[in-house]
Amino acid sequence: AREMQPGVQPALQASPALKASPADTAGGQEPSRSEKQAANLRKLVLAMSQDIRVLVVKLTDRTHNMRTLRYVGSHSSRRLKAEETMGIFAPLALRIGMYTVAAELETLALAELHPEAAERVAAQQRAHIASPELAQVLRELRAALAQNEGSGGGSAGGGGGAGGGGSGGGGGGGEPTKNQPLF
Repeated sequence: AREMQPGVQPALQASPALKASPADTAGGQEPSRSEKQAANLRKLVLAMSQDIRVLVVKLTDRTHNMRTLRYVGSHSSRRLKAEETMGIFAPLALRIGMYTVAAELETLALAELHPEAAERVAAQQRAHIASPELAQVLRELRAALAQNEGSGGGSAGGGGGAGGGGSGGGGGGGEPTKNQPLF
């Protein structure tokens, strides 16, 4: 079991730092939507400074919320979630290197905010994937990889130095093998 730093609570427990409370605003009045959002963001940043796993859990939760957004009845609620996702959560995911999560969040938010534009983008992606040019590039890459594999190694991209450097553990130098994905 991994030891935690003193005072850092596990990210999977409900963190009070992520919950907004009416006490966050002065005067006892009900806080406005923007005040609640600002308070939540402040609390998220504070919790992240203590444990980055809090952000990972929040991004996972937001991804689930966006995947199930179609079940939210109110159009304004769906739009608000999509705007928050596009403006806050997708950039945070990018910032910490969670590129696949960021791309999914952006795609889901775009589909809610601008459905026509999202469909145009998806159609362009489908057309590109089905293009003969891409098929030709893939054939050439596969042939080069097969040739490289058959010659007992070497660097398909040229360069590379003796020994391959790398981080240790099989495969040497980051070259793909039968058991490693290309990308």
